Amino acid sequence: PLAGRFRLGLVASVGPRLLPGFLRRRPISLPHATFTFHTGLSESLDQDVESRRIDAAILTATGVPAGGLRHRLLLRDPLMRAVPPNLEADAPFLQFAPSTGIGRLIAATLADHPDLAGRPRLVLDHVDTIRACLAAGIGATILPQVDLRDIPCQKLGADRALVLSTRIGTPLDEVGDMLADLLRPYSTAASATAANAASSSTATASNPGASDM
Repeated sequence: PLAGRFRLGLVASVGPRLLPGFLRRRPISLPHATFTFHTGLSESLDQDVESRRIDAAILTATGVPAGGLRHRLLLRDPLMRAVPPNLEADAPFLQFAPSTGIGRLIAATLADHPDLAGRPRLVLDHVDTIRACLAAGIGATILPQVDLRDIPCQKLGADRALVLSTRIGTPLDEVGDMLADLLRPYSTAASATAANAASSSTATASNPGASDM
């Protein structure tokens, strides 16, 4: 059984969704393991896993994992567009920080929506600020559906994949299927045990020579 103290990184926005359930289930399924938590940006978290500064991380996947890493899918968040009614033509596109993993996905999706891409850009790094601007009728945006709760929006046919990143062959990678199931919002200790016994169809290992994107 897994035993020891482990460092788990995560993007800050997923903490409220995933950590409460994980902390409730962890003593049952992993009674001899303890975890500390560290927040950061997706790209830096993947690099921290690769360099062994942390043991695993929950992050936004933006490409093939770096050499020596494995990504297991936790969940998918549909990307949505939110455009207040009667929005003025010169109102800005409220762009979430493009240097982040989700920011890069939004920027790539934006290219397929010229009505939004043609607007002046206002870069913001807090989802709550974007939500407040939308509520006030100031600007349009693209964000994951979970961040646009109670705000009228439309699906875009794209999504954000949240993954568990581990170094191949490490203790956390060996129990990675169980750990991923414990982190999913709908997980139970029983399903985690079953997932650990089954082969994963949602894990992506690095290719030789692959690099971060």
